[in-house]
Amino acid sequence: MPPKKGNWIVRHWRGELDLGVSYFVNVILLTFYIVLALGILEASGWGIAGCDVNPFRVGLYVGSLFCVVLWQVVGIWRSAVRHKAVTGKTLWPRLVQLSVLVLVFSVVFDFGQEWILQIKNGSRYAAKANSPSNYDFRVLRDGTEVEISGGFRSGLADDFQKLLAQYPNIKTVHLNSEGGRQVEGRKLAEIFRSHGIKTYVANVCSSACTDAFLGGHERYLKNDAHMGFHQPLSCVAPRSPEFKQIIDWDKRYMIDHGVLPAFAEKAMSTPNSSGWYPTQDELIHANVVTAVTSGDEFALSGFNWRIKEGTNSNWLSNKILSSEL
Repeated sequence: MPPKKGNWIVRHWRGELDLGVSYFVNVILLTFYIVLALGILEASGWGIAGCDVNPFRVGLYVGSLFCVVLWQVVGIWRSAVRHKAVTGKTLWPRLVQLSVLVLVFSVVFDFGQEWILQIKNGSRYAAKANSPSNYDFRVLRDGTEVEISGGFRSGLADDFQKLLAQYPNIKTVHLNSEGGRQVEGRKLAEIFRSHGIKTYVANVCSSACTDAFLGGHERYLKNDAHMGFHQPLSCVAPRSPEFKQIIDWDKRYMIDHGVLPAFAEKAMSTPNSSGWYPTQDELIHANVVTAVTSGDEFALSGFNWRIKEGTNSNWLSNKILSSEL
């Protein structure tokens, strides 16, 4: 027999390795270590997904995985063909070819699905996080009430804290927002709780806005207003243990603020690509809302009040609209 030439990688590619070696070592064992390595990389923050989606890293991962899978499949296929030609046996080579196709492509499919969802969510998360600040404050009734409208962007809670220092008699916060960054909603909720501030919705409060609403000492909803709930927009994989933990934390947050567990479960079962808008009776029954009101006891709010686009959020005085409504 002529001496075998080429290194291990080349010999596998040519189908020159024994079929058992190609199958159990280069496919089964190698695939196991690849999956393990990818899991470690993702856990350590060097994966292709996350809040900071890196196109170069995505290309490197996908390109490398494609090359490895191609090498595995072509090599094992050629080895199986060679095994049939040398031994005349067909059952074992055909089983190997079939199992390799199922194994390799199932791994690629699973990881591909997960990565696409991660990249999609990471891109959406980054887009929201990097969008310009557009929240506004409108001081009402001689500084006893204030409306927060627009998106919950970075710096909102800090700016509200400054506003509270200027207007220490604020007792009610009107929320008019379709959400934004959850962390800002949670910070606002803590401020509301620590100062005994009531929350009130005259139009709509959804997504991260509901986190802030739950911080109210008392929580009121106008009789034609709506509230929307869904899972948080996260940059981790939707089917990962980390995402399940986030969902559990969010349910616990709602329950800790007096919301019934069944309501929290349904709210956190709604994908972040849609929204659940429960009836006002459901909101009252679940202790989300203290009472539904005509709104007569509060100042008028819930309109699309806006100041000039592009206002720098660092300048609090430029973000306040005063009204005696």
